[in-house]
Amino acid sequence: DRVARRVMRLLSPDERELAQSLLAYPEGSVGRLMTPAYVKVKRHLTCQECIDLLRRVSPEKETIYYLYIVDANNVPLGVVSLREVVCADPALAVGALLDPNEATIRIRADADGWEAVRLISHHDLYALPVVDSRDHMVGIVTFDDLMDVQEEAATEDMQMMSGVVPTGGGYLKSRVREILPKRMISLVILAVTATLTGSLVRHFEGEMSRVRALGLFLVVVMAASGNTGGQAGTL
Repeated sequence: DRVARRVMRLLSPDERELAQSLLAYPEGSVGRLMTPAYVKVKRHLTCQECIDLLRRVSPEKETIYYLYIVDANNVPLGVVSLREVVCADPALAVGALLDPNEATIRIRADADGWEAVRLISHHDLYALPVVDSRDHMVGIVTFDDLMDVQEEAATEDMQMMSGVVPTGGGYLKSRVREILPKRMISLVILAVTATLTGSLVRHFEGEMSRVRALGLFLVVVMAASGNTGGQAGTL
């Protein structure tokens, strides 16, 4: 926290305002992942005027492949691609490129990042417009940022499936003291279970020939070693 405050003081007033506005959203939400550096235009602009605008603002924007058409209240009306604008008649209004029957795919800034992953994957988009509670456009979230979210979620799911407390980072980059507490709990439980089961098997060794159900305890012993190996392989 101390380092974060020092970094914030180094930012310019505009950058500080932007950082604080993004940090106001919950952790893991789309608002934390989005960027306000997107290209927005009014529907009455001609395609040539849009191209001229892109030449001026492109160095400051996250991506110029999509142009977001908004109304006077900054509500998104639709999206046109750079290809559509370049290939259209230069004198044509950009609003004429919109399909009136096609709804604009958007997501709330307070939505979970995983919901954005689902939308951008389902609709094959490169970027997704982000709106606030009043449907005003506040930014975009791009494909590459959401892939980080998907990778973290998939890694955590895989670790949980194998009974490992998620490490929250790469295994090779994690320190021993970070990994040891996360694995120790499950390994101790497995060790104690296997030891008790082994003791029971030895104690009732003579009975096992008569009561075959006792042989089921052998599965527990074998499963303990398998679970341990599975955890190591997952990490």
